[in-house]
Amino acid sequence: MVRKARPVVVGLMALVVLTGCRKDVGTDLPFGASGPTPAQLNVPGWVIDSIGPPHIPGDNPLTIEGIALGRRLFHDPLLSDDQSISCASCHLQENGFADPRQFSVGTDGSLGGRRHSLEDQALDPVIDPAEMRNTWPTVIERLRADPDYVGMFRRAFGNAPIDQTLVVKAIAQFERTLVSFGSPFDRYRFEGDALALTPAAERGMRLFFRDAHC
Repeated sequence: MVRKARPVVVGLMALVVLTGCRKDVGTDLPFGASGPTPAQLNVPGWVIDSIGPPHIPGDNPLTIEGIALGRRLFHDPLLSDDQSISCASCHLQENGFADPRQFSVGTDGSLGGRRHSLEDQALDPVIDPAEMRNTWPTVIERLRADPDYVGMFRRAFGNAPIDQTLVVKAIAQFERTLVSFGSPFDRYRFEGDALALTPAAERGMRLFFRDAHC
């Protein structure tokens, strides 16, 4: 969203992505008798060994349907007052879902800040006057008027009424599926692939961690 979550480890900013989080996840999945479909994280063992298991809140488990809904909300400018910016406007995939600017810019040009949980990160920017400058009643009215969203919320959360809590839960679920493992550094440092880095990259790594005091 417009706010940026505090990074934990470079390249591991949130233990985020899941086997079922693909662009081909549909939005027409039925809500079965047992509820939405649980989703499982696919996390390399070295990640668990390095920083521990991912934290998934007990009241917001990952589901295929919730992630699909969160992905759509994340990219939808409907959340902003003038429908000009979305979460994805500032959290750019080509920048690791971060904002390349020091501060994100709101709909009126104001500069934003950050929060410490994905749920808070999704909740506050919608109403922050420096960011999306909207109201939650307006957002909820827009969502309830959209038949596609009504169906997606039902598939993700059953018959619970659409409200801001469900909106931020869905967005947080999607954000927890954003990760990149298997970089050359990952393979070199954690998987023992001595050829993963070029000689120049190895020298840069030594400078980064030692002599250059990065």
